[in-house]
Amino acid sequence: MQELKGAAYDAEDLIDEFQYHLLRQKVKGEEENKESCSSGLPNIFSAAKEKLFGSSHSLEEDAMRASVVEIQERLERIANSMKSIMNVLPPNDRGKQPEVKFQARESCSSPVTNVLFGRDKELNQVGLAKSIIESVTLQKQDDNMRLEPLQKILHQHIAKKKFLLVLDDVWSNNKSIWEKFCALLKVGAHGSKIIVTTRDLKVSKMVSLAEPISLHGLDEDVFWQLFKKCSFGALNLEGYPELEDIGRKKALKLKGSPLAAKTLGSVLQSNLCKQHWATIMESDIWKVKQDENDIMPALHLSYQYLNENLKQCFTFCSLFPKDYRFYEDKLIRMWMAEGFINEDKSTKRMEDVGSDYVLEFLTRQITKILSTIRHVRVEGKLPLEFSGYAKLRTLLLRNSPRESLFKKLRSIRVLDVSGCGLQELSEHIGKLIHLRYLDLSYNSEIKILPESLCDLYNLQTLKAVGCSELESTPQQLSKLVNLRHIFADEKFWVMIKDIRRLTNLQELPTFRVQEEDGLKLVQLKNLTQLRGTLHIQNLENGVDSKEAQTAQYAELKKKVHVQELVLTWNDEKDAKLEEEVIEGLQPHDLLKILKIEGYNGGRSPSWLMPKVLSNLEKLELVNCKGWDDVLPFIGQRLYLIELIMYSMPALKQLSHEFKGKCFPKLEMLDLYELPALEEWSWTEGKDLFPRMRQLRVWKCPKLNRLPPFPHSLEILTIYDCSKLILNSKTEDGEECGCYLPPSLKVLELDNCGEYSKLLPGCLHSLRLVTRLAIRYCPHITSIPPVQLVELQYLYISNCDELRRMDCLALLKSLKELKIVGCPKLVQLDVEDEQAGSLSSLCKLCVDNTALLKIFPLRNSLSFITELRIESCSEEVIFEEAILMQSLTAVTSLTFCNCDKLQSLPTELVRSLTAVTSLNFIDCKKLQSLPTELLQSLPLLKQLNIYWCPQFQSLPEEELPPLLNSDNTKWKTLMKKLKDAAYDAEDLIDEFQYYLLRQKIKGEEEDKASGSGGLPNILSTVKKKLSGSSYDMRARAREIQEGWRQLLKV
Repeated sequence: MQELKGAAYDAEDLIDEFQYHLLRQKVKGEEENKESCSSGLPNIFSAAKEKLFGSSHSLEEDAMRASVVEIQERLERIANSMKSIMNVLPPNDRGKQPEVKFQARESCSSPVTNVLFGRDKELNQVGLAKSIIESVTLQKQDDNMRLEPLQKILHQHIAKKKFLLVLDDVWSNNKSIWEKFCALLKVGAHGSKIIVTTRDLKVSKMVSLAEPISLHGLDEDVFWQLFKKCSFGALNLEGYPELEDIGRKKALKLKGSPLAAKTLGSVLQSNLCKQHWATIMESDIWKVKQDENDIMPALHLSYQYLNENLKQCFTFCSLFPKDYRFYEDKLIRMWMAEGFINEDKSTKRMEDVGSDYVLEFLTRQITKILSTIRHVRVEGKLPLEFSGYAKLRTLLLRNSPRESLFKKLRSIRVLDVSGCGLQELSEHIGKLIHLRYLDLSYNSEIKILPESLCDLYNLQTLKAVGCSELESTPQQLSKLVNLRHIFADEKFWVMIKDIRRLTNLQELPTFRVQEEDGLKLVQLKNLTQLRGTLHIQNLENGVDSKEAQTAQYAELKKKVHVQELVLTWNDEKDAKLEEEVIEGLQPHDLLKILKIEGYNGGRSPSWLMPKVLSNLEKLELVNCKGWDDVLPFIGQRLYLIELIMYSMPALKQLSHEFKGKCFPKLEMLDLYELPALEEWSWTEGKDLFPRMRQLRVWKCPKLNRLPPFPHSLEILTIYDCSKLILNSKTEDGEECGCYLPPSLKVLELDNCGEYSKLLPGCLHSLRLVTRLAIRYCPHITSIPPVQLVELQYLYISNCDELRRMDCLALLKSLKELKIVGCPKLVQLDVEDEQAGSLSSLCKLCVDNTALLKIFPLRNSLSFITELRIESCSEEVIFEEAILMQSLTAVTSLTFCNCDKLQSLPTELVRSLTAVTSLNFIDCKKLQSLPTELLQSLPLLKQLNIYWCPQFQSLPEEELPPLLNSDNTKWKTLMKKLKDAAYDAEDLIDEFQYYLLRQKIKGEEEDKASGSGGLPNILSTVKKKLSGSSYDMRARAREIQEGWRQLLKV
């Protein structure tokens, strides 16, 4: 069998090699066809004919002929050997299937019979009926009996009787057979039950709609008792303390499996000595036992029920270590490379078939397999003595391979050298003609990929993510006509030219249009297999009048698998031509997501009408400078869920004045930076945005009104829309249609014009709000005493007229509070010691410590863990000692933009014993920190001082213990910083030295020649900077990079 398998592999290699040569000839034929304008097809057939029958005698062709003959002889030799073996076997054993024996097991669950019986491997009406009758009557039935007489006998025994039937380890998921079998049992009494055990979730779904009961391992104590019984039998453990210790450790790894306990226990019980047990534990020999009732037969049954393709895919997984986390897409591409998945273009892609395979494995719950020498994973160095490289089909490496390795891998399909520290890819890579999967990712030193890579015509997957130093790709990369997946950074994609030939490509994350041939829109024409996201950039390039008319040649309409399309103009050229280009870029009707960015035309493309892109779910329009007629095209889209319009300076009006519902499924609407938008009009009484959850309106300074908010709204943000006014009033003088819906969970009002007036009157109804932000709202003078039980985050800033916050004591769920820029709020003497406290409050930010006197904040200071003093104008912070003494839980203290801060009170220092992080940001007058402060903070781990120009250095001996001697990272960082400063100083000094030397030489030459030396000095300086043998520029770049890395830290 092993010889037969080896011959089959070699035959497959030979067929693959022949197909490779045909493919290579086809690619060459296309190139010759391009040059000569004649068909290359006759050349392909001619080459194929010569390969098989021709008179050409190249070494390559002779080798292929010899391989055909050699494989044929091997197969004949194996066939003869198999015939000899079959002749020796007794006639009755040839092709005989193993007999399945049933063993009755006692049970106490049925009033009719107390027998629990097994079942055949296949669900079979006749077999099951016969088995049930035999278990009830304890009499063997005739093997030749048909279903009808068996049915009569069965009904005699179970009719109108209550029974419990247990079907153990069912595998067949044939629903038709199951339903017919159940029909046999319907004569039983009401209340009869069937229990089915299975390892296949499909079976559980077939037999019942009820949720299946998943069996897990035994509890640790119970399992140990079982494992002990299996390992020691009736012996007393007290005589084997060392073995008990070993056994307990191993038992924990068996995950409570009774079969595992029985299997391993039987092996251990054979020799009760420490060395034997230790050897068994380390070798896991118990996993390969093959007795009928052991683990492996049960698992082997799972394996046997897979079809041949699934078996190959599953066996391949043994290549990976125990508990390895598989990524479905990566595993499927490796299977494809190995040829385990066959594509049926009329039904499913190979990738989709692979997904079905993965699902099959998950539902069957198979977990153990054996490995094969055709597939190898090497964590350390490659073994030099290994002679099987030529036969390998999969090789996963984690160390840089030798150059010679690439010459040996003649049959390789999958090669993963990711993260190996490769400095360059061998030229011999092009000789691996069977290669389908190549992973070069995270080899950051690779700068160039060899041109020989383009000879891998069978390559399906190429991965080069994280190759940061890569400077160029092979010029003929488009010759890889079977390439389906490229995983690489964006700069890799933009270096690929003539991508039109990669017709099997499944993804194209980005395509940059250029003026040169090989990078124009027409390159996308034949890439009909693309799916996922397609991003076309630089659409302004190459757009003359002729190119604009041929944009339709990209044929985006035929790319029916693309779910998301991004069209980007990166520069502004001719707006009229851009209108022609976008008209020709019509996508297919099933597109889900569309983003248009940088378009400068003033006219919407005709295909943006609802009847064309009827399935669109998300539309994003960004930086479209001339577009002013957007909404009439998109307002009645039935399936649109998300709409974003950002930076559209020409848009002046949004209109919903048409019949029917407007945006019937829209959930998110974001309007950002629309400086010319003045009017948002709608038909009164119409059902606007019936499903809207989020509305965000940012920086629309001319917008005068908003439509009524829908009842479904959960998130509302109005930012920098100062001209907003409330809608017209009714005859009774009440505001018409303006209210904040009770459904709101997040509300942010920031410079929102008259809409801030709505808050006090509607606040009582906002029972669900968890986050409330109020900024630059001059109309708000007080916040009424409303119990917002869900509110967790409250931010109030720059509300000049705010005087009272009567709601504070009622915010029992509040976690974070910020009050900044409310000068009239702190002028009040709020004294109410009975106000209680906010025990949930842990983060507090204020601009004046006098705010801490306000109740209930005063009673809540002991709960604060993060305190931030921001934009404080006080000269003396924390005047009252009692306030400071209450801040015992603070672990993080920050002073930000405190212009007058010079020092901190001593009392504050003594209170902050729990502080681990101390931060000073943009405190212009801060000069130093007192020694007492730092010595009083024993837990301080982080000290950050940013943009404090007058602050002097801090002596190392004054630092707290955790920030000083134990902080090795900080010391190392300081040393690197000092070294970098020294290097920079040396470079500057060296440069000055060369200038001075040249000046002296220039003066001497000037004296000798009578001409000025300054031009010579400048010339030399220029030479030094523009390149010389002593590369100062390289040193400068190196030092600059060092500083950049330090700043990141």
